[in-house]
Amino acid sequence: MDDLSEYVDQVPLLDHHCHFLIDGKVPNRDDRLAQVSTEADKDYPLADTKNRLAYHGFLALAKEFALDANNPLAAMNDPGYATYNHRIFGHFHFKELLIDTGFVPDDPILDLDQTAELVGIPVKAIYRLETHAEDFMLEHDNFAAWWQAFSNDVKQAKAHGFVGFKSIAAYRVGLHLEPVNVIEAAAGFDTWKHSGEKRLTSKPLIDYMLYHVAPLIIAQDMPLQFHVGYGDADTDMYLGNPLLMRDYLNAFTKKGLKVVLLHCYPYHREAGYLASVFPNLYFDISLLDNLGPSGPVGFSMKLSNWHHIRASYLPPTPAPTQKCTGWQHGSSSKPWWHILTNCHSLTSPRKRHGSTPSAGKPVPSSIIKSANCAFRNRSISGLKPKWPDFGHLGLRSLCGGFCASERV
Repeated sequence: MDDLSEYVDQVPLLDHHCHFLIDGKVPNRDDRLAQVSTEADKDYPLADTKNRLAYHGFLALAKEFALDANNPLAAMNDPGYATYNHRIFGHFHFKELLIDTGFVPDDPILDLDQTAELVGIPVKAIYRLETHAEDFMLEHDNFAAWWQAFSNDVKQAKAHGFVGFKSIAAYRVGLHLEPVNVIEAAAGFDTWKHSGEKRLTSKPLIDYMLYHVAPLIIAQDMPLQFHVGYGDADTDMYLGNPLLMRDYLNAFTKKGLKVVLLHCYPYHREAGYLASVFPNLYFDISLLDNLGPSGPVGFSMKLSNWHHIRASYLPPTPAPTQKCTGWQHGSSSKPWWHILTNCHSLTSPRKRHGSTPSAGKPVPSSIIKSANCAFRNRSISGLKPKWPDFGHLGLRSLCGGFCASERV
């Protein structure tokens, strides 16, 4: 265990998909902690939610870092809240957080500079396509004007400080993405505009958007994340299968679009298959440890060598392991960031602070043995992440966990 602990502790962390922190002064942190541990709606009985191992794991870990262990979920004012955050993020060597700014929880801290001060590490933004499309719809009356304004904004995303894009098509219309002509897209916009609803749910319009922003994202050399599979109670998980994306992936990944499939449970095997046949496709398994560990670790190693592994729990898939990113989907509750960093399994070694790993050098057998026995790791990256911007620090890449009621 000493070998494994020392090995794990030396590697810094990057969370490539997390959400806004909530204000430390909220009075109901116990209930909020419970809600963060589930994707159920808020009308789901909290008593049942609190009768889950995830909640009790959160609570135990909150006590470990709390300013007052006897009252770990008490409201916190500054500077105590910052001290609490610094303890957690510092202990686990987080070096950067990438926040999906499209989802806003109750009582959020929206200022990214303020968040960076609270957590003690840099914070950058992910551009959620559907949310921005909705904002531009409110400003324009016809499809042509809307598309010009929205697409121009996408073109400028990198210049405006964003480091990646995300789509929630899985929530809205499913992942069977198809080419759509401009006439169908315009009709979809008109129906949406006159519906009185801001929420974008038009399949022709979302399909058109994703097919036409792909070249703009490629031109900026930035990744595009897709929510996949497990999510809030209103998602149709049948339509969240990434195998439905085959035509879209075939159209763009070979042209340079870097696609990241988020979460993936229960479609982790399907995601692994896609990563084994499409270039520039990556996936994380941020809910697998919690919901669906299955299959021998060795299965994922049949097509991969130890020195190719760059992050996280070894997936029971045929995917090259450098295509499987780590996790956190860090939520508004800090204990979630740190409970997940204690629950993952071994991947590949690298030197600290992003220095070049020893190519082809196997993980010491004593560490492998410890990992198999202990099932304790923190999503280690064996190679510098290949995503521009996401990998500029050469960190472990994380994305995982639950964010309660990510209603989208």
